[in-house]
Amino acid sequence: MLDNIEYRHTLRALDRALRKSVERWLLFSIAAQLAVFLVGLLAIFLSILSQVAPFLLATFTIVSEACRLRSNSIRGTWESLHRELDAHDSLDWSISRVEISDLLTASSRKQRNQLAVRA
Repeated sequence: MLDNIEYRHTLRALDRALRKSVERWLLFSIAAQLAVFLVGLLAIFLSILSQVAPFLLATFTIVSEACRLRSNSIRGTWESLHRELDAHDSLDWSISRVEISDLLTASSRKQRNQLAVRA
């Protein structure tokens, strides 16, 4: 099917972009969790920080969970696209326009704009 040949490079680029996005959001989540640990550790030893620590801990915990939720959301889209591309490469199954539009809709506007420039 000619449609798959048109989209193949764009879908590979989208696959790479989604993977980088998943890794970035997961890294932010881990950094926020590390900040929770460090603020808690500093609150034990520095009495000045002990009054502000609960608010900082709550903020960093919320940020960490929000980043993890975003990472999991993007990961679902990325895994779906990756499975589609694997099935296309190994079994020569076609990827329909509906599936492609669903994947593009699930990706961010910034990623779609970058792919439109590259394609």
